[in-house]
Amino acid sequence: MAARPATIEYDDPQQPMRTHRGLVSQMFGTQARNAQLHGDSSQSAEIHTLQPRYPQIPLWLRQLILLQRGSSIAVLAMGGLTLVAYSWGVHSQRSWTQAYAQLEHLRRDEPQLMRANEVLKEHLAQQAESENSGLIEPTAANILYMEPSEPRPDRVIPVPPAPAPLDAPLGY
Repeated sequence: MAARPATIEYDDPQQPMRTHRGLVSQMFGTQARNAQLHGDSSQSAEIHTLQPRYPQIPLWLRQLILLQRGSSIAVLAMGGLTLVAYSWGVHSQRSWTQAYAQLEHLRRDEPQLMRANEVLKEHLAQQAESENSGLIEPTAANILYMEPSEPRPDRVIPVPPAPAPLDAPLGY
């Protein structure tokens, strides 16, 4: 088994040399606590307050840091909203362009469709006038008369009963 070093040497000559066990107990304070709890006054218990690793930040600096974080979040949110607005603008412009192109296509085809509709009407009229179509001309002899039926009775819708009046005022 290898021997442990009895002391730890520091680069700083002003730092006193301590034993390994003393250093660990000072770091965790176990030896000093044990001495105080058990009333062991043979060991001198020195309690060193450790300086914070980072110095305390002044209030005005903390507020500036919070302001910076808040403004960073606001800038990110504004950037996101800008992207959403831009994409919405591009999308609406693209859809408007497509709808306008469709309208122009329909305007271009409208006269041709109207001519085709009139040709079909004329063709149907010519077929109806031909003798082998099976259609007859309406006359008083071939008109079918129907007698109107009796009117139906009106539906009676029952009126729901009125709700009971409340004793408490309605202002509460």
